[in-house]
Parts: sequence; structure tokens; C-alpha cells
Amino acid sequence: MDLALLARRLPRLEREFSDAVWRILIEHVRSKGGVWVVAAVGLATSALWSVADRVSRGRPFGRRREELEAELVAAFVAELHAVDVTPPNVLGRMWASVYRVGQRWRYSAKRDLAQLTGTCEAHTRPEAEGHPETPLAALVRAGLITAVEAELIAATRLDRRPLHEVADRLGVAFRTAQRRRRRAESVAVAWLRKEISG
Repeated sequence: MDLALLARRLPRLEREFSDAVWRILIEHVRSKGGVWVVAAVGLATSALWSVADRVSRGRPFGRRREELEAELVAAFVAELHAVDVTPPNVLGRMWASVYRVGQRWRYSAKRDLAQLTGTCEAHTRPEAEGHPETPLAALVRAGLITAVEAELIAATRLDRRPLHEVADRLGVAFRTAQRRRRRAESVAVAWLRKEISG
């Protein structure tokens, strides 16, 4: 398996092919371990760092960014052994689990910061369920959009970063990124309408 070639092509694959690749990788991780764990983490780097960017955005965590990254990698490795590979959207479901770990780390870091600085405890409570990133994580968890699509929406719509820059970082062609973001946004709008209407 040419991992360098796979790393370039994996973000561009349709979900069914991406799932097939991740099922093979996870099977190797579980049966052989070692280098396959490193390979799987390497292939998921863009997804993992997108979680780190989401969690640490605008937060005064400073040097603790390395601690966050270590937590996310550990959570991802645990998911490699725990995730059910039968349903679709394998990487997306692992991403959603890792994202929840990142959120818990953020709340803990905010609490620690509040204790050190004497700031009001009310500012350290978890964000409300209406936080704009929560629906994206829910959509990924449900398998309605992928982790890459959630990152395309969050980075370009919430962070207002140029699509070409985000697409390049994720290893996705610009036209493909446009198409996938448009499809994912349509799914998100339909899902939100359904949630609002009850």
C-alpha cells in the first residue's frame, strides 16, 4: 500500500471508497498494530488538526495546544480499536468522537484558566447546545455529511477563510470542495428545518 499516494487521494474519494480504505486500515491496525497505527494517524492528520483548530480557536490556551493535540491523537487511536466499521462514514464517526473529546478538553482548560486567573466560573460552562459547531458535529455523527465537509463549512462560513485555502489544506481540489460544500450545506439546511419543525 502506497501511503504517500493514499494520503493525497483519500480526501478526494467518494464516501463508499473512503469507507472501504478505512475498513482495511482499521483491520490492519487491529490485527498488526505498530506501523499501521502510525499510518492511520498520519492519514487522519488533516481531520485531527481541523478538530484542534475548532477547539482552540480564539482561546488563550497558549502552550497547551500540544496537550490538546496529544489528547486528540490518543482519542483517535482509541477509536481505531472501538469504532464499528460496519455502518457508513467511518472516518466521520471517528471525527465526531474525537471532536467530543476536544470539547471536553476545552471545558477543562477553561475551568483551569478560570481558577488560575480568578475569572467568573460562569464563563467556564460548556457552550449552549445552540453553538453553531454543534449541529455540524451532529450531522457528521449521523453520517449525513463527512468530517471534511463539516470542516469546509466551518472554516469558510464561520471562520471566513477562503475556500481555496481550506481546500488546499484538506487536500481537496477547489471545484470538488465547492461541490461538496454546496451538497453538505443543502443537507444541513434540510436537517435544521426538520429539527426546528419538530
